[in-house]
Amino acid sequence: MEADSRKTPSGYLVDTFEGLKAEFTDFEELSRSEYNVVVRAKRYGRWWVLKGLLPEFAALESHQQMLRKEFEVMMSLQHPFVVQAFEIEQVEALGLCIVMEYVDGPTLGDWLETQPAVAARRRIADCLIEAVGYAHINGVVHRDLKPSNVIVTGNGSGVKLIDFGLADTVSHAVLKQPAGTPGYMSPEQMEQFSPDVRNDIYSLGIVLREMDLGRYYKKVIARCLASVDHRYATVDDLRRGITAATTWRHRWLAALAAIGLLALAVGLWWITAKSPRPVSTADTEALRVELAAQQSSQKALSDSLARLASENDRLRDAVDKQQQEREQERRQELEHSRQRLDQAIARGRHAVDLAAARSGLTAHLDTLSDASRLDARLLERANKAVKQAALDYMLSIKRDFAPDELEAIRKEMETYINAVHIKWVAKINSL
Repeated sequence: MEADSRKTPSGYLVDTFEGLKAEFTDFEELSRSEYNVVVRAKRYGRWWVLKGLLPEFAALESHQQMLRKEFEVMMSLQHPFVVQAFEIEQVEALGLCIVMEYVDGPTLGDWLETQPAVAARRRIADCLIEAVGYAHINGVVHRDLKPSNVIVTGNGSGVKLIDFGLADTVSHAVLKQPAGTPGYMSPEQMEQFSPDVRNDIYSLGIVLREMDLGRYYKKVIARCLASVDHRYATVDDLRRGITAATTWRHRWLAALAAIGLLALAVGLWWITAKSPRPVSTADTEALRVELAAQQSSQKALSDSLARLASENDRLRDAVDKQQQEREQERRQELEHSRQRLDQAIARGRHAVDLAAARSGLTAHLDTLSDASRLDARLLERANKAVKQAALDYMLSIKRDFAPDELEAIRKEMETYINAVHIKWVAKINSL
């Protein structure tokens, strides 16, 4: 006699349950960096990610402040494509830690190594762009966008943007300093202290280039990697650039299809117009031949249009390449000009240092034990000597630099002379 399934009791196939502990257990290190350690741990029966400080930095107030700032930044973001932080607390054996959701999935870099389809790569790119745009809308600049800081979730259905350790906002007034990963950070980010969304747009362009999204994204990526004044100003501008590029492609395909349909309609009309009477077998064969000829003509036309589209793509790529080369040349010229200025300033400072040494003031100050014994005339002569050395140097390079470059060098020399004078005064005051 069969058992009545409706009367069969339901239940777990185990006799005991895992304890739902309030403290973290089952620690497993996931990664570590210069200052931080990231571990996976279990609490209340689920996995969490803890980000703390390495033991040698755990007691330093400056590094604790960095961790708190990261937590504050993350708490301002609540989005499906951004990793979520829940609290910051003291964890036994780890110290102060940010408690975050655990995200299961490969990094974007590892996922790309599986060679996913172009459609999947574009879908993930759209998700990443949305995450970055959301952060910017909320006043957060990530400043460390790279494949290892993006987790691909749901077998390629979404992303999680992680690691806000270098992120910054306009509202924060602490820990303002250049930051990023070489190869992904924008050129100006190396010297920039204030957050700028265009820094992220540059890094996003590098990531999109590595994702190999197709030729229609090349112009968009080139704009992301342009100089800061010519780069997309916002993520919305970037989205519009992608829309414009892909819309142009869709219009070409629609035009080709419309032309093909028009050619087919004209062919059928022409055949019908030439056959007003009932057709015989011979006429049917002739019509079939004419239709085949029309179809062949249509295919030739479509092939021709496809070749034109391909040639247009080639020309667009050539123009883009020329623009990139010109931009690269311009950057090289700017870098060469900056190096020339740096070298000129260094030589000018050396000339001032020589004049200061020859004046004998430094040696005189080293022999004094009382400021009242200072030879004021020697101090005056030393000041005149360094100023004259700077003036003579400026005259010697006058023909080698443009007026704006000379003005920049002059200001640097003036600042350096003031620094030398301040150093002397400090020495005198210490006597």
